[in-house]
Amino acid sequence: MIQIFEYENSPIQFEVINGQVMAKVTAMFKANNPRLDTWKNSDSTNRYINACYLKWGTSKFQLIIIRMVSAENGGGTWIHEKLILNAARYISTVFEL
Repeated sequence: MIQIFEYENSPIQFEVINGQVMAKVTAMFKANNPRLDTWKNSDSTNRYINACYLKWGTSKFQLIIIRMVSAENGGGTWIHEKLILNAARYISTVFEL
């Protein structure tokens, strides 16, 4: 079940997927402008994802899920709870806090 929280009048969606809390990162970035692809492909994000793999065995495909359905049906890019603060920090320090 999708839960929606507001940040500066922008809805950010959260859902438990495969037993893990996930956030709809497309909504996070839409609300705050920086480009999602720039964050996903940045060296710091890839180092973080690699560290998650080394520590917990969690692959990039488990941390970032792309759903190819309409946005109304939960489509978009979703990120694992381990990446939520990393993405929020990239968007803005205030958003991270």
